[in-house]
Amino acid sequence: MNGLMERKYEMIGLKTTISDSMNSQLINISGKIVFETKNMLTIETKNGRIHVPKAVCKFLFENKHEKTIIEGNKILKRSHERLENCI
Repeated sequence: MNGLMERKYEMIGLKTTISDSMNSQLINISGKIVFETKNMLTIETKNGRIHVPKAVCKFLFENKHEKTIIEGNKILKRSHERLENCI
């Protein structure tokens, strides 16, 4: 993914872990992304869904082949806006 993810990948369905955050209560929360808005990710955890602000977190994203850490402020777009910029 190496930086490409912030531009072209759909995040819904990916596993993620919050690797760092200005809110220490969010660090190490992990689960599957089930919804995305411009400013928030909704993550399905073992304890239910949590709404996480992108701007204050760093996310470890995983897929079948690789892992990468993305700063949330670099993905402050709606998913369709991120995908449109790649075309």
